[in-house]
Amino acid sequence: MQSNADTWWEIVCIGIRIVLDHPDVHPRAIRAIGVCGFMHTLVAIDGAGLLQTAIIVVQYRFWQFSTPISSSLVRNPGFVLHSLKYRFKMRISEEKRKNFYKITTLFVLTIGFISYLFSQNLVAQALKIDPLPSWNQGMTKTSIIEFVTRVTIKDSPEFVPKEDRIAVFDHDGTLWPEEPFIQMMFVEERLKSMVKTDVSLREKQPFKTVLEDNKHDFDSDKKETTMSLFAFASANMTENQYKTEAKAFFAQGIHPTLNLHYTKVAYQPMVELMEYLRNNDFQTWICSRGAIDFIRIISQEMYGISPQQVIGSSTTKEFLENDGKAVIWRKDELDLFSDQLMKPVYIDLFIGKQPLFVAGNVRSEGDIGMLTFSQMQDNPSFQLLINHDDEQREFAYSEPGNGSLNAAQKNSWQVVSMKNDWKLIFNSK
Repeated sequence: MQSNADTWWEIVCIGIRIVLDHPDVHPRAIRAIGVCGFMHTLVAIDGAGLLQTAIIVVQYRFWQFSTPISSSLVRNPGFVLHSLKYRFKMRISEEKRKNFYKITTLFVLTIGFISYLFSQNLVAQALKIDPLPSWNQGMTKTSIIEFVTRVTIKDSPEFVPKEDRIAVFDHDGTLWPEEPFIQMMFVEERLKSMVKTDVSLREKQPFKTVLEDNKHDFDSDKKETTMSLFAFASANMTENQYKTEAKAFFAQGIHPTLNLHYTKVAYQPMVELMEYLRNNDFQTWICSRGAIDFIRIISQEMYGISPQQVIGSSTTKEFLENDGKAVIWRKDELDLFSDQLMKPVYIDLFIGKQPLFVAGNVRSEGDIGMLTFSQMQDNPSFQLLINHDDEQREFAYSEPGNGSLNAAQKNSWQVVSMKNDWKLIFNSK
């Protein structure tokens, strides 16, 4: 059977791409790809990893094209095989030759059909087990997979032991939306509840500022203030009482703009990324300026990250007796404030190792510190910066001074375009 040369080459390219995109195939480990014009090819590699002479099994028709250069290629084993086949053809009768071609054609068609079915199955498998199905094909997705491959293959020169595979993610704006700052929605509910008990509080600060801000943008550029408000709103109660209220907030709360439950606003591509890393023996951590106790309520359910692997800002607490019981009591003072240059400090305090993989986002230069910290090591590392540029599906906003994107360009960090790199943003099923 004859085939169009352009079609044949297109199929070859598609087949190679399918193989290279398969998660069990490591592109950097491939030394050579053999492509033969008519039949089959073998590119041999010895035990030392050196390429040996190629063996090509060709059809006799190839001879007419190769005659002008046959003298220089006669030592190639492929042409030796061809020569034997050519002599065999000349010695058999025309009738036997026709029967031989009939049988050969049937055999080739059968093998071709089986190969087609097999290739379709491979395509289905590749699509089914794509580790990042919500990511569009492109440089960002490819770079992530190639990095993980390099550091997890034992024979790779960049192999990193399991115990050193640490991945750290910012939270607000990196794993879920930060417009509005969801933690402050909880603060608003708490303050409203307190006003119901004592109406006079409405005219006092911080109640007046928070409750009169109907746009929910009172947290913009007031990062430490928002944490102080959180400390105030969640104080004078036991830790168990706080957890009960926070869980009720997540169970009932609806995002005011996206109209999704708060527990459904995780960025699906990032959820897949964290799962992909864990499947390759990475530890996944969160390091956020948000309240550590607030994030811990939903970290396991939403991201698969255990509460003990969450780093964040915190309020002061003390262990005391209340109503005849020993409890952890929450106070209205800010203790740790985990943002900007303090993030590397708390990563070192909580983890004790530099992370290989760090993800942050463009908004307030809050993640430059920990991305830089990740890059300051002998091991290979990967820095990911989320750029909010999709006003249709989420929000679009920039950063005053453009500090994060400038740092990404200077340090060769991978920038994610939510608009172009993500097939979907939220999995609302």
